[in-house]
Amino acid sequence: MKQFNLEEYLKNPSKQIVTRYGRKVKIHCTNYWTNYDEPPHPIIAEIEGIGFSEHFNKDGTYYYTTCESKRDLFFASEKH
Repeated sequence: MKQFNLEEYLKNPSKQIVTRYGRKVKIHCTNYWTNYDEPPHPIIAEIEGIGFSEHFNKDGTYYYTTCESKRDLFFASEKH
């Protein structure tokens, strides 16, 4: 798996996104803005089996923690 990157995702939004532990992810929004100059977590996505949406940083890290999380986003491995 490759660490998620918002710029790379926007170039090819059809790429499959998964969590650190392999759950599929559906991205709903990539430009969520708050009242800050720069959005601290612009990505809103739903993780398979969770049932509600979560916020993520541009690099795919889960917004709620400063350490590794099982919810961090990655590009799924591609079969060649």
